[in-house]
Amino acid sequence: MEVPTSVSGSEQLNFFGKDSSECENFIANVMKHAYDEGKQRDDEWIADFVGTCLRQDALRWWAGLDETTRRSWTLLQKALFLRYGPIFCGESGEEAEKFVFSIRQRARDAGKLEDPQWIAIFASPFFAESALRCIPERERKDGDTSSIVPTAPFATATGVAFTARRRCRIKLIKNGDSNSYYLSKNRHESGYLLIQEFSQNALEVEYREDDLPDPQTLYIPDSQVASYDILGVKCSGSNSSSLDSAGLCPIDSSSGAGSWTGYRGGTLIKNAWKISSKPEGGAILSRVNGSTTMYASSFAVGSGLIFYPNAMLSSAASVSSPGLTDWMQKLLPT
Repeated sequence: MEVPTSVSGSEQLNFFGKDSSECENFIANVMKHAYDEGKQRDDEWIADFVGTCLRQDALRWWAGLDETTRRSWTLLQKALFLRYGPIFCGESGEEAEKFVFSIRQRARDAGKLEDPQWIAIFASPFFAESALRCIPERERKDGDTSSIVPTAPFATATGVAFTARRRCRIKLIKNGDSNSYYLSKNRHESGYLLIQEFSQNALEVEYREDDLPDPQTLYIPDSQVASYDILGVKCSGSNSSSLDSAGLCPIDSSSGAGSWTGYRGGTLIKNAWKISSKPEGGAILSRVNGSTTMYASSFAVGSGLIFYPNAMLSSAASVSSPGLTDWMQKLLPT
């Protein structure tokens, strides 16, 4: 179905989420309609209008965004461009050249042109058809297509060394409690991510599968948390080597800003995680401070998650068990 060039009377502007061209036309038509209605500067009105135009894949994607993004046209527009980028099918060298040019433009706009890892992460979801067949043989056998390693022509053109990545949800396991808890995409008004009891709308993160020294980074793909692309921690003091506690905090890799307003003046740490493979296919993560393991506090639905160093376990009233096994966050492949 072709996107209408204008909206009038009973004519409805629809967006199905097919490709970048449809996305660009849709955004242009939304801006034209907002101007015609005298609402071009009404950020929330435009966002609400866009919500009524989404169909099929676009509607499912929109429903998974956090409320802050859904209510702001400024944030939603950025999320749309990130989600519906140029598709690369691997049909010809000319197609590859155009794709590389488009990706490099977006990397330049984001200030990431000299960051090959960011380019690789950004480009990988846009591979399709023949280009998608470059997934490693090991992952094809396992039926896992969560990470994509592009073909040689693209890697050569961009100078990017691609690394396999695994996408997961964070499941919180509470000692003595049979319920399942997950880290949500939604944020409290103070900026921390909420804990919820169901997997629906749970945050998805990605980590690199190759053997990297600790600590590692957890990435937040697909604009799930508007303006933030890393799940890090914020320390209680300006000196992370002598911290008392640290809280989970989404971080913007470009500006280095964190979303959580707590722990004012505290140090933000992007690569804050120790990840070890487990036989059942998940991974255990724990906040690490040098060689010190950080233990998660007790938590409740609607709260955030705070970590304490081992030495404080016996005196921290919010922690009911001293074992990391009892207070672990398990990454579950989606």
